[in-house]
Formats: sequence, C-alpha cells, structure tokens
Amino acid sequence: MRRIAVAGAGFLLLIGLWVVAQSLHPAATQAAAARQRTPLAPTLAMTLVVRPLPTLPLTATLTTTDRTPAVRATQTLRPIATRRATQTPLQAAPTPAAALELLDAFAAVPARRRGQVDLSWLYSGPTQPAFFVVERSADGGIWRPVDSCRTPVTAESTRYRCTDTELASGSTYTYQLCIVGRQFSCADAPTVAAEPVKAP
Repeated sequence: MRRIAVAGAGFLLLIGLWVVAQSLHPAATQAAAARQRTPLAPTLAMTLVVRPLPTLPLTATLTTTDRTPAVRATQTLRPIATRRATQTPLQAAPTPAAALELLDAFAAVPARRRGQVDLSWLYSGPTQPAFFVVERSADGGIWRPVDSCRTPVTAESTRYRCTDTELASGSTYTYQLCIVGRQFSCADAPTVAAEPVKAP
C-alpha cells in the first residue's frame, strides 16, 4: 500500500513538472501538438544505381603517303619587240605678229548683190587654237567686227572667204584682219588692212 502511494506521488510530481515545462515553453508544446495532429508522410527509399557506360574501342590509323616531287613549271620569258612611237615635236603656235606674216592676199571686193562686200585671204601657217577676226570701219576711226567673218584656224583649208552684208550702197568701207585667241575684236592685236572698197 505504501508502494502504491509512493508511486502515485511520483506520478503526480511528473505531471506537475510537465505542466510547468509546458507553461515555460509554449512554442515547443504547439509544435509537439502539430506533430501529433499531422500524420507523417511516408518516406520512400530510393537507391541510385550507377552503371558505367560501355567503352568503345578507338583505333587511330596513321596513313602515310609517299611524297611525290613537286613539278615546277618553268616559264621562259621572251622579250617582245615593241614599237616605239616616234613623237613629232609639236610646232609652237606663232605669235599674232608672226602669224600675220603668214597671211597673204587679204582683199575686199564688191559683191554681186547690193550692200555686200566679199572678203578673202590666204593663210599658210600651222594650225592653232585661234580665230580670224575681220573688222570694218566707215570713217577709219570706229571699227566694228563682222560676225559672219569670225572663222577658226583649221588645217583643212588655206583659203578663207566670208561676206559682209547689210551695208549702205555707195558707201566706202575699210577692212582689217587679225588673229586672236578667244576675243571677238582686234583690240590690242596686230592687224593687216585691205584696200578701201565701195559697197555696190
């Protein structure tokens, strides 16, 4: 009987300690309660079996070939006879004064039609980038260019002709000739004059 009383007192003491412990640690008691309420998921035991891959035998075959001697192409260079173009030295264009000396037979004659005068001249000089300009004057003081007589110097012809029109019939005119570059008058250029002529 005495043993039963001691055992009961011990049991009550354990319950008291348990209550005190639960009051001191509420989080632990809650976690324990949750564990009691939530059934544990069954755990599966998995075994990973690693098997080595089969090894394939690799054989390296070294093939050797005989080296054939390289064929060298030999090219024979033969000198080709080239014709050398002989360049004729360009003849320098004469100065306007010197070019006038190559002019010849500058003449002004009455034309068949009224109010017209025919002009002509010869030139035996070299071809040059220049123009013949003919000017006329009614009083010998004012010179006006004759547009129809402005002619480039060419190698195809040595005789040049032109006609001055719309002149006053019965009036006397004097003509002069010069060689110029690009200008349209004989101003500041040497000139050669023809005999005065009366327009028909």
